[in-house]
Amino acid sequence: MNRLLLMAFAFLVPATSHAFCFEDAGRDYNIDPDLLLAIAIQESKLNAHAYNGANKDGTSDSSLMQINSANLPMLNKMGITKQRLYSQPCISVYTGGWVLAGFIKQYGYTWEAVGAYNAGSGKKRGALRKEYSDKIRSIYTVIKMERKNHSLTSSYNTQFVTLSPMYKSKVK
Repeated sequence: MNRLLLMAFAFLVPATSHAFCFEDAGRDYNIDPDLLLAIAIQESKLNAHAYNGANKDGTSDSSLMQINSANLPMLNKMGITKQRLYSQPCISVYTGGWVLAGFIKQYGYTWEAVGAYNAGSGKKRGALRKEYSDKIRSIYTVIKMERKNHSLTSSYNTQFVTLSPMYKSKVK
């Protein structure tokens, strides 16, 4: 994704009616909202109606945060349906935060946890986790640079993600 496109996303989200959802979900899950935003940009290009039915394992991904269908049985017990993920972008952002928080609990606040958001936690999926987390780190870095360069602020002022080249660097 080129820099101009990322800049456009960085400016677009604060103007949308549900930009606050990233702030709220970030606060509630103790995750930098810009990290959630970076994931949404990578996953759906901020399209609340995005759908990917082409996963090799037969699952599909839906909505703004591309929530995997394997999560739907648990989500349905909490009253979150596939339709709600599509029709209520804030529900999708919160669900994405919930998914990421689960991986943070498993891996710690690291880039590997971020990579697991897309690649899962399988033992043989380490390279895929790294590839995905590198994409998110790039998007996240641009978001942070744009916020700094254009004095765009977020109520969540802590920058969690260190820009260390180490894959297992802590996200804090």
